[in-house]
Amino acid sequence: MEKPKKDTILQLMIIWIGLLSVNSLECYDSSYPVPHRRTECGSNMMCYSEYYAVNRSGTIRQYYDRFCVHESHCLYRGIDESCPTLAQLDHKMQSLFTKHHAKSQVNSIRFSEFCCCSTNLCNDVNHKRVYDKYGLQITFADNVFTDASSSRSNIVSLTLLFISIIMYFVSVF
Repeated sequence: MEKPKKDTILQLMIIWIGLLSVNSLECYDSSYPVPHRRTECGSNMMCYSEYYAVNRSGTIRQYYDRFCVHESHCLYRGIDESCPTLAQLDHKMQSLFTKHHAKSQVNSIRFSEFCCCSTNLCNDVNHKRVYDKYGLQITFADNVFTDASSSRSNIVSLTLLFISIIMYFVSVF
């Protein structure tokens, strides 16, 4: 009677580990230079990020946006992990972007990049990366930028602790 109970517990632990080892894509869902929240993208989705700096009356204004998007939207727009600039997008996409998002002329956009990622790359589009790449600084309230993978490692650590506790009780009984 004791053995089937142990086998069931071990099977449940293997299923639990299997579910946690499926690496789902986490994407910051934020329009801030330092993201505030994470979203788990569904299947057939990628993390989209855009950054652009617009010169308005001699003042550079920077805009960020990140969210989960269906992979087909990225393919349709010709955006991938190479992170094309506005000038690298086709003419139709350039005019749609400037009309609806930047509300500006193409020549007033100084810096830009558009990324669709199946990795953590899109989460790295932040004030530090913009400074390293373009030399632009921004001022904002001090917030801590953390990598999406750090929350994942915490979950794995807690899972391993949970498994160790279960293994202890299984061996005792």
